[in-house]
This record gives sequence, C-alpha cells and structure tokens, in this order.
Amino acid sequence: MLAFLCITGVVKIIICYLLPLVLEPITSSTEELPEYAERLRPYIEKMAEKANFNPKSIQLKRSYQTDVHVNAACYLGKIKLGEPLFKGHGKWPAEIMSVLCHELGHNYHSHLLKRIVSDTLYMVILGAIL
Repeated sequence: MLAFLCITGVVKIIICYLLPLVLEPITSSTEELPEYAERLRPYIEKMAEKANFNPKSIQLKRSYQTDVHVNAACYLGKIKLGEPLFKGHGKWPAEIMSVLCHELGHNYHSHLLKRIVSDTLYMVILGAIL
C-alpha cells in the first residue's frame, strides 16, 4: 500500500511539474514581453510581490496551435502571459491583471501541491477498494 502511494505521488509530480517542461517547447514558444506589453511590467512585479511570488522572468507565450486558450501561468519562478490574452484584452489592462491575479492566487494558495496530495489520496483509496 505504501509503495502504491509513493508511486502514485511520483507519477503525479512528474505529470504536473516535469511534463510541462518537456511539452511546452513542442507546443509553444516563449519570449520576453513585447514593447506593447512592457507597460504592465511594474504592475505585474508589484502584484507578484504581494502574492509572495518572485518571478525570474515575465514572458509572452505564443502557442503553435490555433485553438489554445492559455491566458496566463505562474510556475517554476516564471510568469507567462498568453498571446490570446493580449489579443482579446489588450485594450483593457485591468482585465489582463485580473487574469494574472487569478493565476498568482493558485500559486499563493498552493493549489497544485494540494491537488497532487488529494489526487494521490484518491488513487490510494480507489486502489484499496478495487
């Protein structure tokens, strides 16, 4: 039972943390914020500081797929803002910042870690029942 718990936890960590590192370069590219988005940098940095997130970089994420709705992500010390976010809300910086606040909230409240723990427990319970 303990082995199953450990294996399940390791698999979930691989899926949540390592798989994005492998898949992201295949499905999208990242670059530094373009000039039109650079005006938001001070606000982004201030908001990240309030959420106890110290970004190593703030980047624009361009997807190679046409129907991807990645607005923003905050993980592994990076803030990535999706190109669709600027295309759809570029005229309204407050909307861009609210999406970023939402993503920083996930990080602040450790949602990914909590999800890993809860999913692992569910798998152990399900494994015990079956």
